[in-house]
Amino acid sequence: MAEDLTLTADAVLRNPFPAYKWLRDEAPVYKDPVSGVYVITRYDDIEAIAGDPETFSSSAQMQVDGAFLADDEAGRILREHAAPHVDTLQSADPPAHTKYRSIVQGAFHPRRINKMSEYMNAICAELIEKFENNGKCEILADLAIPLPMYIISDQLGVPRQDYKMFKRWSDSRVLLSDLRLPIDVRVDCAKATLEMQAYLKNVAAQYRQNPGDNILTDIVNSEIDGRLLNDEEMLGIATQLIVAGNETTTNTIALGLRLMCDQGLEQELREDFSKIPVFVEEVLRLTSVLQGLYRKATREVAIRGVTIPEGATVMLRWAAANRDERKFADPDVLRLDRKNANQHLTFGSGIHYCLGNALARSELKIVFTNLLSRLKNFRVAAEPDSERWIVHAFASGMSRLVMEFDHV
Repeated sequence: MAEDLTLTADAVLRNPFPAYKWLRDEAPVYKDPVSGVYVITRYDDIEAIAGDPETFSSSAQMQVDGAFLADDEAGRILREHAAPHVDTLQSADPPAHTKYRSIVQGAFHPRRINKMSEYMNAICAELIEKFENNGKCEILADLAIPLPMYIISDQLGVPRQDYKMFKRWSDSRVLLSDLRLPIDVRVDCAKATLEMQAYLKNVAAQYRQNPGDNILTDIVNSEIDGRLLNDEEMLGIATQLIVAGNETTTNTIALGLRLMCDQGLEQELREDFSKIPVFVEEVLRLTSVLQGLYRKATREVAIRGVTIPEGATVMLRWAAANRDERKFADPDVLRLDRKNANQHLTFGSGIHYCLGNALARSELKIVFTNLLSRLKNFRVAAEPDSERWIVHAFASGMSRLVMEFDHV
């Protein structure tokens, strides 16, 4: 590694973990020479920054909705035709963040998620039954995408059969945040955002008139400071729930199966399902689907001898912290006996700790339990294009994974 290392390079993003190791050891507070962003990679530093919203604001222009500010055709389309961006959940600071979060946090309370176990098991079983006799499947299209999309669609109050459309919109929102992508891709993503907003406005209008038992009803009929939320606020919250409600689970299922095969853990897990919760935590830690998020320094501050100017953008690289040797022994190894496995930062830290963490964890446990109960001898199919990996500025995962298996 050299001091001209940049996290904007595809070669680094394809396998960022050697770079993270060098940064943690040699430059834990590092100004990226291309983006100008201050990259933070040690666990304790990231946890401290995430716990200090007064100094490090979440209202950072390079968050997902920073796409509205991009100086290109995609940015122009969003500025001229999309609903204006409003800081609500991920990109809001207290006290606004607390008010918006209170509207939806009840829907993701662990007690409520526990009551959903039978319902989620039924969805998982139904999806597996469609491919279990085929001897192979494309795990993303057949299971990892529809499972969380069905669940978040049901919870929001939108038709489950529209999940492919919602997945396309969700992917577009994630892609928009990567300003390195070709302009034609970004323009398509901007247009998809307009489609999503029009759809959600229509559904929200229906639930204002005829409330249902779902999250969109809660959003559009809730009040903040004595008034109902407007469309811009509704769109800000709903969009984040749609994206967060599927990305982590989808990619962790695929990456988890890949890790299970690579590290030869299938038989041990099948023989003792009580190890699946730790397996899930370790997969979340090692894969870190959302590699990091941004903060904005509200004042000049020094961290480990590096001065971060007021107004500077800071990247909290969760994925780097999740492999910090100072926190996790043998950090690159999936250990089923790890005592602090659930202390990873994959779901963030501080006031912005992921609302849906209990739902994602439950979905993952259910998926791996069902798969291991019904199927065995998982392996990546020996055929062309059996694997496709995602290269993104701050997300990771797979877009295709063909797996072969046998019946138990």
